[in-house]
Amino acid sequence: MDDASVDRTQRADVPCEHRTVEWYKLENERLLEALRVREARVARMEDDLVLLAERSETLDRIVSGGWWRLRLRLMRLFAVVSFVRRGLPQREMTVERDPLSRDALASRAERLRSQTDRLSSGLPVSLHRHAKDSSVRRVICSLADENYLGPLSICSVGLEQYATRHGWDVAIHVGSLDLARPIAWSKLLFVSRLLEQYEEVWWVDADAVIVDTAPDIASLIDVDKDLYIVEHRWDEPSGRRAVNSGVVLFRRSDWTTSLIEAIWHREEFIDHPWWENTAMLDLFGYQIPDDGTPPIPGVPTAWMDRVKLIGLEWNSTENASAAVAPVIRHIGRRPTVAVLEQMMTGELRRANAVGVARET
Repeated sequence: MDDASVDRTQRADVPCEHRTVEWYKLENERLLEALRVREARVARMEDDLVLLAERSETLDRIVSGGWWRLRLRLMRLFAVVSFVRRGLPQREMTVERDPLSRDALASRAERLRSQTDRLSSGLPVSLHRHAKDSSVRRVICSLADENYLGPLSICSVGLEQYATRHGWDVAIHVGSLDLARPIAWSKLLFVSRLLEQYEEVWWVDADAVIVDTAPDIASLIDVDKDLYIVEHRWDEPSGRRAVNSGVVLFRRSDWTTSLIEAIWHREEFIDHPWWENTAMLDLFGYQIPDDGTPPIPGVPTAWMDRVKLIGLEWNSTENASAAVAPVIRHIGRRPTVAVLEQMMTGELRRANAVGVARET
């Protein structure tokens, strides 16, 4: 029988004169299959009815004969659980969620975006208070726009871990504070507003992660220095060096206010590839080549008198500027934001694993 005749015999409206023995066989099989399907459905319904009847009988027994006993047992159980919870440390009773999981970072990003607090100046921030000593108010801060919200979320994990350990507050802002300039310039406005409330403001770029929370940067503070920054190096024999404003600690003083204003007013560097960092380098006496090559150390200006250069571990990058035991791993710009997020997450996971191993 050809394919056309088979298709024709499978139709329910085939005229009687075209119905063959083969058609009746196929029709009989179709009816038998439909009957089997219905029988299976009926069997499942019967099973469900039996199960429902059993549960109903169980419920009747509980309600009629022993409901008060069940209630008493539940009350005793809740009492025991409450007693145990009060007796055990909270850390052992809670299961910590992975702060670097996709869901956790997405939730963190939404929290940062929502901006839950405000500075006295009215600037909305995501502010977390961990300060232990009210005599010196300290805050770690970072800022980025929506394009860098992913890296900022990852960065904030390390900031909060460090702040919890050393008693710093954490302030995060999402968005530019001056749309007329690239986002990097907003760090000056953010730091300036935070200095209205804090004695010490520690800025960390959104593409950097704290990988060692043990060292306390406050131990580096001297009474005659107001700015703490790392000077990066390039491979020999160039001898090029430059301070990097990706990680900077500011102390509140008239000198700091004047420095921030001086950097802000160097408008010729607004669109320079290094933005406000270039203005800082120029004020400090570094020579800025026009060809984009690394800066050349020059004669230090008077601004450098209150600047303290700290170790590479506080802003560790790559090659000659990579520290053996970094406190902050500054990843920097990458081909895509996704690549940057992957590298930052990897650094933080390794750091957390090392920290757990040290504690145990």
